[in-house]
Amino acid sequence: MSLRRWSSVSRHIVLGVAIELTAVSLVLSWQFGFGVWMSLMLSILLMLAMRCLLPVLSFLFAWWLRPEGGQRVTLSMRQFSVMVVREIGASMKLFLYCHPFEAYLNAHDAAPPAAQQWENPVLFVHGFYTNAGFWLQYKRYFRDHGIDALYTINLDPPFCDIDQYADQLAHRIMEVCAHAGRERVVLVAHSMGGLVCRACLARYGDQHVQQLITIGTPHHGTVFAHLLPGPNMRQMRPGNAWLEHLNNRQKALSISNLFSLHDNIVVPPESARVFGAKELIFNGTGHMSMAFSTGMQHAIVGDLITPNSDKIRSRGQG
Repeated sequence: MSLRRWSSVSRHIVLGVAIELTAVSLVLSWQFGFGVWMSLMLSILLMLAMRCLLPVLSFLFAWWLRPEGGQRVTLSMRQFSVMVVREIGASMKLFLYCHPFEAYLNAHDAAPPAAQQWENPVLFVHGFYTNAGFWLQYKRYFRDHGIDALYTINLDPPFCDIDQYADQLAHRIMEVCAHAGRERVVLVAHSMGGLVCRACLARYGDQHVQQLITIGTPHHGTVFAHLLPGPNMRQMRPGNAWLEHLNNRQKALSISNLFSLHDNIVVPPESARVFGAKELIFNGTGHMSMAFSTGMQHAIVGDLITPNSDKIRSRGQG
């Protein structure tokens, strides 16, 4: 299989950070008379401060927009603070390290060993404006627990119709099956990636998919999708025709759905539910923190190797 180059998201982040630091440094130098190095250091500090502020704002908006009804779990001030700090750390690590340098950090498509313990390969599908770097810790965790045939996909371009992503995923599934020498794959998807998987299954069928596991997916949309333009954003707005049509299609495929009642991006959090799925409910876990949630990783590996019952279970902080 051919090696993949930098994803569009990687290039966008690297170029965006470079432009941001250059522009702010020039303003600080011209307007306030700072030297070159002082301007650069202040620019980096301002950039990091903004990256810390965005997750905080997302939690505040999620709280403000929370519905009157619905399932709720109240966190203590300490639990809420820990959740926010984890989300800030996860966002910083993803967007300043994992995503921009994904091409170097992600070992793509290692051939499964002859004595592979798990019969079907796992294909990880990322969400909106991320890339395969989201799955770095998951891949390490899975390998540590005997699942070695692990594959990823980079969905490009970032602002694209979800049905076009579904076509890319269908092609990738066939590549993985051929490379691993298997007939079916297990799909593990985060956020918008879950909608991509469901759109792919609705269009191409599930003959090459054993199971779908979604994590923090806006199955019924999210109000935050109103904040950005693009076809995929319109398709993730609550109540839109595309999403309603997708949810009206019933598939027999086994779906396991993991979501957090304190998701700061999928708002309201009940939008992450999907009819007929086996649900694993988490508390105190933010949207990007799911990339590093050992609780979710443990639940998924357990669900893959020793399938659990259909009972809905509520879990603590991830």
